[in-house]
Amino acid sequence: MAYELRIWTKPSPSGEYVIGGDPAEGLAHGDDSVLEVLCGRSGEQVAELQGKIDPFTFGELAFMLGTYYNDALIGIENNKDGGANRILHELGYRKIYFEQKDMGEPYDKYTIKLGINTNIRNRHRLISQARRW
Repeated sequence: MAYELRIWTKPSPSGEYVIGGDPAEGLAHGDDSVLEVLCGRSGEQVAELQGKIDPFTFGELAFMLGTYYNDALIGIENNKDGGANRILHELGYRKIYFEQKDMGEPYDKYTIKLGINTNIRNRHRLISQARRW
């Protein structure tokens, strides 16, 4: 397992931060796992963790990075087994994104599923929101 942590801006005591993560699978021939840390007020990227990381270690690293950035809200993709989200929950991390469902009502309904499922139906919305940032 090899990864690199890049920090451009350390957390300010009053700063609010959010972390998005793609756990990949930690395989040597596969995609890298990545955690992106953004300032919640400005949208500025302040840190990034990237590398070949198994989902369970990824959850532990997300816990440490989230704690360092003032208990940031963490949203990790849960498309596969959800191991990283489960580890975060088992470690007692309190600010984990819960998936929401659009039920055609004026508000989205929370589910009990940790993390965010990325699929063909919501990918366009996520990309357009990221471009807005």
